Amino acid sequence: MLVSDGHDGAIYNLTGQQSLTGAERAAIASQVLGREIRFQTAAEAALRAGFAQFGYPEVVIDA
Repeated sequence: MLVSDGHDGAIYNLTGQQSLTGAERAAIASQVLGREIRFQTAAEAALRAGFAQFGYPEVVIDA
């Protein structure tokens, strides 16, 4: 799915049988891709600003 163009800026929810932290998901992606993938948290204000910048409606930002 992600090997074609058109995914820049896209957000995908990954699901499965196990509950994994962001750091655990990044570690798995690093193993699979053979390069370092880092997980980083962001402040709520920064996330809201980013969503607004990408044109998300207020109802989605406030959810």
